[in-house]
Amino acid sequence: GGANPFQILHFTKTNGFDHNTRNVSNTMFVEIGALENFTVVNSQNSNVFDDLNTLLQYELVVFSNTSGENLLDQTQQDNLEAYMDAGGAFLGIHAATDTYRSQSWPFYNQLVGGIVQNNPNHTANNYNGTMDVIGSHPSTVNLPNPWNKPEEYYYWELNGGQLDPDIVETLRVRQTGPESYDAPRPI
Repeated sequence: GGANPFQILHFTKTNGFDHNTRNVSNTMFVEIGALENFTVVNSQNSNVFDDLNTLLQYELVVFSNTSGENLLDQTQQDNLEAYMDAGGAFLGIHAATDTYRSQSWPFYNQLVGGIVQNNPNHTANNYNGTMDVIGSHPSTVNLPNPWNKPEEYYYWELNGGQLDPDIVETLRVRQTGPESYDAPRPI
């Protein structure tokens, strides 16, 4: 937050599995915004990416549980790329890594950092994995180390998941089974 108010874009379109978390996610961001001096523009309509000048007004673009292919047309994709090139910020939540899984938009795949595998793509719900806190970051300051957390852990081996050197890793799950795709990986 800060003295100057700002806006974020909360985007929730799905063309794949729909987690139906739009309202909960939007409410969470609105509540945080009230504390941190920002407002939320909420949309599941891709036309919010039609105009680059409008897009550049957002401090952050959130893909919250988006999924599937063809969420944005070519002009909209170009605008998101230009937004990022101009210093924009992106946050992908959960199924954002299930968006453009076919790798039909390499920029998006690189932006997200990895796309979940087709099969198997995740553990069963509530698998109790052990995560290690890596380094020091405000988002993990109150977590135990190690942190045992029941979660649905996603697999990345076939579709990226490599960390860009500029990305700060904060958590790493040790393993979720004996297969090669169960190697330690960033969270």
